[in-house]
Amino acid sequence: YKDLEPGKSVEGAEWVGRTEAEAEVRASIERFKQAGGH
Repeated sequence: YKDLEPGKSVEGAEWVGRTEAEAEVRASIERFKQAGGH
């Protein structure tokens, strides 16, 4: 773990629940495949 660079910040994702999180993971995997991922 390291400190952030000065002037930068990190925002966390706002998951509503497990179902929504799993749907986002599936959508991310599909986008990866469509982009030519392997």
